[in-house]
Amino acid sequence: MGCTAPLTALPEARPLGRDLPRATLARSAERPPGVAFKEPEGRLSLAEALSAALENSPRLEAFDWQVRAGEARALQAGLVPNPGLIVEGENFAGSGEFSGYEAAETTVFLGQLVELGGKRAKRHRVAVLGRELAGWDYEAARLDVLTETTQRFVSALAARERLSLTNEILRVSRDSLKATRARVRAGAASSIEEARSEVVVATIAAQRDRREVEFDGAKRTLASSWAGEVRFEELTGDLTSLRSIPPLERVTEALAENPDLARWTTEIAQREAAVDLARARAIPNVTAGLGVRHLGESDDAALAFGLEVPIPIFDRNQGARAAATADAHRARALARESRLVLIRSLVAAHAEALGARGNAEALASTVLPQAETAYERTRDAYRKGLFRLVDVLDAQRTLFDARTEYVNALQQFHAAAAEVERLAGSSLEDLSNGSN
Repeated sequence: MGCTAPLTALPEARPLGRDLPRATLARSAERPPGVAFKEPEGRLSLAEALSAALENSPRLEAFDWQVRAGEARALQAGLVPNPGLIVEGENFAGSGEFSGYEAAETTVFLGQLVELGGKRAKRHRVAVLGRELAGWDYEAARLDVLTETTQRFVSALAARERLSLTNEILRVSRDSLKATRARVRAGAASSIEEARSEVVVATIAAQRDRREVEFDGAKRTLASSWAGEVRFEELTGDLTSLRSIPPLERVTEALAENPDLARWTTEIAQREAAVDLARARAIPNVTAGLGVRHLGESDDAALAFGLEVPIPIFDRNQGARAAATADAHRARALARESRLVLIRSLVAAHAEALGARGNAEALASTVLPQAETAYERTRDAYRKGLFRLVDVLDAQRTLFDARTEYVNALQQFHAAAAEVERLAGSSLEDLSNGSN
């Protein structure tokens, strides 16, 4: 016999990334034989990276199997015990008239365990809720994969921009070195300035090599999101595009979409179901049997009936009931703690996103234009012999430090924004439009 009730539907995918492949359980283990995962190549966008990560994530596959295991446990919990066959023989191989088998009595019983107190239905209920919890865990893992892949993609974009900036400053420094050497040959500058320019070029060249290693590492980390290698040739994306951050109150309202929080409703229900099951187990089960008895002496047959009823003199399940009740109270406390932790994380991520956005906007609108103007004027004055080389190098370093800080602020913003989306379970656009 099968389950006492059908399995309930698994949790729906949160709005974040719902339009991407594998928004729900994909049953990746059922991929047709010979159909291999195709890694991204050529130009790689964020959407393509997210799709690849969801399609070939080993973590999601593991949670996929976890849901399957939950379904199997629910099936097992709803099965009725098989009947048992009991064969009894009496009055044979004794003494006197019972020395042989002529006076033997043979009884064949067919017994069935009857679970009282609704144990099977309650056990099935606990298992079904366990499967639902596995579904919530899958959804949380899906959002984690989306967030981590987004942050890795942003890190790769930022590493590319920092490498580009370093290549630019290296080019400018080499041009400056050529100009300084020309001034030294013309007697307009000392050899000390030439040596100083050479040191600057060598330092920046070493920094460029380090930036190349960082960019390569960022690409490899990104490819690890889909358990692959770097087969793509170019990243497409614009770090300077800053999305608006909804008010904290609006984002907090959407916190209920977070699977790490929503799962606790199911967790508490499962713990309460486990309490009901523990109470039901205090009710003894009954084993009923019906059989046929053969009387060897008269060669007659008769029906036989048996009933085994345990006598519950002692409560043998009080510890299990107390433990189940304690687990239910613990789940309620952990649910409250989980909400507090998520709110703290959301407040921190929201503040970080706003701060990084403000910093990036200030750098773009004020600091960078001023640094560029100061560098251009200092360089022109140096060519006219009004400033020293050290002044040019200082203005140059200030400009490129500001540009690097701008890239860092952009990366920080996008990473924090992705974390806000993960916690809310919705995109910033949906949160702003109130469509989640």
